[in-house]
Amino acid sequence: MGTTSIERTAYPRFKRLITARELHVFFTPSEEERVWVEEVTDSDEHQLALLVALKSYQRMGCFPRAYDVPDQVVEFVRRAVELAESTLPVYASGRTAERYRSWVRERYQVRYDGPAARALAEETMRVEAASKNNPADLINIALEKLVEAGLEIPRFSTLDAMASAVRGQVNEEILTGIRGRMAGEERGRLLGLPEVIGLDGKTLFNALKQNPGRETWSHFKRLKGHLEWVDGLGDPGKWLEGVASSKTADFAGEAEAQDAGMLKDYTEARRVALIACLAAKARMRARDDVATMFCKRMAAKAKKAREELAEIHRQQQEIVEALIGNYRTLLQQVDNSLIGGAAASARPGSRSRGGVCWSGYMTAHQLQSFVDDFWSKGPPCQLPGADRGAPEGQDIRHPQGGVMSTAESAPATEPRGGEEPDAGAELARRVFTGQERWGWEFVQPSAPPAHRDAQHPPVYSEPSGDEVRAMEERAMTVPKNRGTGCLLLLAG
Repeated sequence: MGTTSIERTAYPRFKRLITARELHVFFTPSEEERVWVEEVTDSDEHQLALLVALKSYQRMGCFPRAYDVPDQVVEFVRRAVELAESTLPVYASGRTAERYRSWVRERYQVRYDGPAARALAEETMRVEAASKNNPADLINIALEKLVEAGLEIPRFSTLDAMASAVRGQVNEEILTGIRGRMAGEERGRLLGLPEVIGLDGKTLFNALKQNPGRETWSHFKRLKGHLEWVDGLGDPGKWLEGVASSKTADFAGEAEAQDAGMLKDYTEARRVALIACLAAKARMRARDDVATMFCKRMAAKAKKAREELAEIHRQQQEIVEALIGNYRTLLQQVDNSLIGGAAASARPGSRSRGGVCWSGYMTAHQLQSFVDDFWSKGPPCQLPGADRGAPEGQDIRHPQGGVMSTAESAPATEPRGGEEPDAGAELARRVFTGQERWGWEFVQPSAPPAHRDAQHPPVYSEPSGDEVRAMEERAMTVPKNRGTGCLLLLAG
C-alpha cells in the first residue's frame, strides 16, 4: 500500500514558503511568554529551543522534529527575543527536551497519551472506512476527533500506516459479505465473464465497460439488449445490501481499471465481489444511458416537429395574405367595375342599382345583398371578360338559387390587340360564377351601440297658437330663391 501524501491531508505542517505576515502573527513571542521561558530555562540555547517548541505547538498542535522546523522560523524567534546570532535551539539531553514538552502541554492543558490517541484514531477510521475509501479522508476525520478529545496528535507516519491497515481490513470484510450474499449460479456467471470466448480473443468482461454511443436508433436497440443482458446476470441490489454507494463505486472503479488478464491474479472471493460491483455500476449506467438516449431522441423529434409546424404556419400565412389581397382586389373591382355602369345615372359621389346606394365601399351586408340581387335579376352591366367563364349557353347557378345563362349575359368582349386582360375583372367574374368559389364568406356586422337617448324617446306636444303664427311669418319672409334642401328619389 502506497504512502499518502501529507499535502492531501489536514495534518499540521510547516509551509514551504512562510510569509513575513505569518511569521509576525504566529511566531512572535508575547511578553508573558518571554518572562515564563526565562524563568524555567537556564541557558540561551534552552530558552530558544523552548520558545520554538512553544510557538510551533501553538501553530500546529504537535511538536515537530528539530530538523522539520524551517530556519527562517528559528531566525525570527531568535531576533524577537534578542539572542546572539550563534545561539542554536538545542537541548542538553533527551530528558530535558521531554520535560520542556510536558511544561508546554500543561500550559495549554493538552494530555499526552499515545495508546489512547492511537486507539481513538483507529476506532474512528474503522467506523468511517465503511463509507470512505480514501486514506486521506480517514486521517482527516481522525485528526478532528483527536483535537476534540484534547489528545496530542500522533506523528503522520503512524496515522498513515493505521489508515492503510484499517481500510484493507474493512474492505475485505465488505467483499466477503458481497460474495456470501450471492448464489452459486450467480458466482459462476460472474467468474466466467473474464474467460475468453470465440476466436477473436474477446471476453464478456469488457462488455460491462462499453459506452452508449451516439443517440441513433441502432445504438438505442443495442443498448436495450445490453441492459437485458446485464439484468440477466443477477440482482445487484441483493448482493450489495448494506454496502455504501461510495464503496460500491470505488470497487467498481478498481475492477474497471483492470483487464481480464490482470483480474485473474486476484483471489476468487475478491474477484467475484469486484465484478459484482462493476455489474451493478454497468446496470445503473445502462439504465441512465437508455433514459438519456430516449430523451435525446424525443428532443430531436420534438425539434423536427416544431420546424415542420413553423413551416406549416409560414405556408398558411402566405395563403392568408394571398386571400386578403384577393379579397381587397375583389372589393375594388366590385366598387369600380361592376357598379360603374349603373352609377352613370346617379348623382356624383354615389352609385346605385335599384334601391341600393353605393358610395366608395360596401359593407359585408351590402355586398351579400348585391350578390343575391345579381343572381336573381342578372348583372346591371356587362361583366368584363365574361366570355372567358362558362361555355356559351351553359347555365350558372347560384348556391342559394337563381340561374343566369352565359348566353343571356352581356355580349363577350375580347381584349384589344396587345392588351392584357383585366385581372381584377377576371377575379370578380370567377367569384360571381358558380364554377369556382373562393374561400371567403360574409360575416354580418355587429349591432350598432344604442344611442344615449334610446331610453328617452321624444314626446310630441301640441304647439301653441303663438308658435304657429311665428312659424308662418318666418316662412313668408324667406327669399324664394333660397331653398332649404332637395329631395332626390332614386328609382330603379
